[in-house]
Amino acid sequence: MFAVFCVCVTTLVYSVVGEPDWTQVESPYLVARDALLREGEYDTAYVGSSVTFRQVDPQVVEAETPGALPRSSINLGNPGFFPPRSVDYLERLVREPPSGLQRIYAELFRLDRISFNYRAPEIMRMITPGLYIDTMRTIAGADFSARYKVYLWWQYTRALGYKYTGFSMLRYQATERELKPFMEERLQAAPLGFYAKDVELAASAYAENLAKLRRVRSSFAGKEHRVGPRRQLHIDKYQRDWPLQSVPYVARLNRLIDEAAAKGIDLIFVLPPLLTPAGVQFAYPVYLHLPEAHRIDLSDPIAYPLLYDANYMFDLEHVNAEGAALLSAYLAAATLELRPGD
Repeated sequence: MFAVFCVCVTTLVYSVVGEPDWTQVESPYLVARDALLREGEYDTAYVGSSVTFRQVDPQVVEAETPGALPRSSINLGNPGFFPPRSVDYLERLVREPPSGLQRIYAELFRLDRISFNYRAPEIMRMITPGLYIDTMRTIAGADFSARYKVYLWWQYTRALGYKYTGFSMLRYQATERELKPFMEERLQAAPLGFYAKDVELAASAYAENLAKLRRVRSSFAGKEHRVGPRRQLHIDKYQRDWPLQSVPYVARLNRLIDEAAAKGIDLIFVLPPLLTPAGVQFAYPVYLHLPEAHRIDLSDPIAYPLLYDANYMFDLEHVNAEGAALLSAYLAAATLELRPGD
């Protein structure tokens, strides 16, 4: 009974005062990069997780598309920025685009498990009863095992329960969203947003950041044998039938394509290489649901073998700086094929 009372009170409070401002609860690094986008004169933005942040070099894409878009671009990739957070940001960007923005590349990735960070302010702000229902329907329609669906259901149900029993309000008050020193370093070292892991490993001055990067790199040294199965996973995805159920997540992306087009913005979704099995099971069927003119597939090991070559990788999910130069050139070439008259 007390829990029901808490839910009613919390729901009433949110309906009256609303959610905190986006800038108060989102990643300080993303907020800072969004500010740079709006202060500058960019015609193109790249949105996604570390897979975008670490792998898409705006300067390479620009150099490979002379006379066409992008001419001036910025990478807004943010570590841990998975659906539905990324879609929430995309909606904000399309709803309130900066002057001059003509194209957005958006990364397709796995559904966020929000396991250890379900109490994070950015998750609390994002999750509402409506989004929860849509996410449950999306999980139900995804090509996951029954066990994994139950796991995801529990993660989002726990987050919703945490928020609507009132704990989120305390969390909002107790959390300070400050830009950490290593984030400041990233802004200065990579003003356009792209920052390959091996480049940061060689340049960072922060011991904790270096230790984390070294652990990841060292771990990959013992996992290079897993590159072959990951490559095969991506080859095999083209050989099987996928359940193409219409789910709310797909509907949101298609709606965003139309809304962006109405504002003169070309929204293109990119399927990156090296996705995990869960990533393939979620993102590839979504990719197939999108209009051909608004999707690019960089995940094909036959078309892009070097993106699955350990010599061009930093870890099992990210290419290194050399691999990023290749990936960015491939993205440019695929864009020109997609928009030959741009």
